Amino acid sequence: AGGFAHSLIISKALAGGFAYSWLCACGDGERGRLGLALQDGETQVLAPRRVDVAAQPREVSASGGMSLLLDANGAVWSWGLSYQGRDQSSPSDRPGRLGSIASTRILQVSAGRHHALLLTSSGGVLAFGNNSGHELGTGNRADCYLPTAVARFSSSAGCRAIEVSAGDYHSSAVDETGALWTWGSGTNGKLGHGDGGEGSSWQGSNWPISARVPKRVDALAEVRMRHVCAGSRHTLAVSSDGRLFTWGGGSKGKLGHGSVDEVLFPEEVVLIHSQRVRRQFYDTR
Repeated sequence: AGGFAHSLIISKALAGGFAYSWLCACGDGERGRLGLALQDGETQVLAPRRVDVAAQPREVSASGGMSLLLDANGAVWSWGLSYQGRDQSSPSDRPGRLGSIASTRILQVSAGRHHALLLTSSGGVLAFGNNSGHELGTGNRADCYLPTAVARFSSSAGCRAIEVSAGDYHSSAVDETGALWTWGSGTNGKLGHGDGGEGSSWQGSNWPISARVPKRVDALAEVRMRHVCAGSRHTLAVSSDGRLFTWGGGSKGKLGHGSVDEVLFPEEVVLIHSQRVRRQFYDTR
């Protein structure tokens, strides 16, 4: 997993007929994002170094200053930014288990710019971190230091998520029916609801265009989605039949539509229409 200035690597090996894995990190050590005990005066780790964590890593996710690890038992570990989903009884620059959800099995972790999303085995979504753009989906702007349930995704709501992705002040999820949901800051139209264009940029502490809670992307109502990836100013999604859709800010041509224009609704990338996409990743936060 690649964050803004660091990398997390899972290494695997076989020994005595058993498979085991361990975690390594390298890059900028600011804010404790590497989870390593740095030497005096050391600020960067230029080659992968093993991270001391009492767990078998299965999946990792990295952002600007936060690092997340999902272990083989479905437990989550975090380190880095103060918004790390656990109490402050242990050092934030060392991996620590999220004790408040110790009884909840997690299937996926996703670190956004200053927040994170966790997918539970029951199809629920937990969120924690900064909430200035409503990226936590709780309906208010209060930050959450511990994982908090996103009400839209629960058995009582009749909506089970199968994948989540945390981006730059916005979030996304795919549910078991193939519907796509987005919420948070809609700057550059990255939510896919048709608003938040160039004239609706961020101003001070207010996001003029946002979805306070998860909102279904109606433009894809007739398409069964499978994967989603929330970027910085854009979003990508893949349908169950392998078609790629992108929308949001188009600078540098990152949407793949042959221009640098903003796209406020999901639009299929026709230049690869004859091919099928398996999955997309965003690792430059």
